[in-house]
Amino acid sequence: MAGTKEVQPQEIETLLRSADPGVTIYSDVVRQLEEVALSGKVQSGVKLPSERELARILGVSRNAVREGIKVLQTRGLLQVRPGKGIFLTSPANTVITGALRLRMGFQQGTIVHLLETREMLELTIARLAAQRAEAPHLARLKQYLDEMEETLDQPVAFIDADREFHAVLARSVQNPMLETFFESTISLMDETRRYMILAVANGTERAQNHHRKIYRAVAAGDAEQAVQAMADHFVQIREDVEQTRRHIERLPD
Repeated sequence: MAGTKEVQPQEIETLLRSADPGVTIYSDVVRQLEEVALSGKVQSGVKLPSERELARILGVSRNAVREGIKVLQTRGLLQVRPGKGIFLTSPANTVITGALRLRMGFQQGTIVHLLETREMLELTIARLAAQRAEAPHLARLKQYLDEMEETLDQPVAFIDADREFHAVLARSVQNPMLETFFESTISLMDETRRYMILAVANGTERAQNHHRKIYRAVAAGDAEQAVQAMADHFVQIREDVEQTRRHIERLPD
């Protein structure tokens, strides 16, 4: 890794203010830092300003900066060294590689095929969950529903709770084969989901609105409403995937 030259706040400020603006607070942080990293104007290994200084430059809270940094860490763009600071890592082996994988997935139709498969599975899961879910399943669903409610502005935590919510739905059907198919499919979409939560305006709020409806229908034992709520959720997911595709296409080759 290159040396640890610290970028002056005014340099970062100039680069960040010239970056494409985001659509939500944490998206602002992620997109602007991402553009700086991919611009070629800042070397890998460079130490960035502190959370406090980044918050001042971006005009957001330290919590928003912290959540943005977490997202960029999961994408391999930033490294946080305890007691030392925040450093850029090499995009050539991380963000660009991930973006290229997604781009190829869109071009080859793989992501669309996965989404179609997941939708077929989850519509069936929603119907059977409304018929078979027991009290412990409903309690776990409510637990993850509440976690998502509390992390609407924390995309990394929200994605984790979102995944568990859908996984519990699959388990509540009490069909090991169906659960295995579900886990395989959603695992293949994990990278897309990480990008998707950042590329879409109000993505967490929109998803949570559907999760509430799915939970209420399953808890009420209403299979028809559960299927409809899940179908509506997938309308939103398809829209979000399309926005993600456009975001990925704008990244450098």
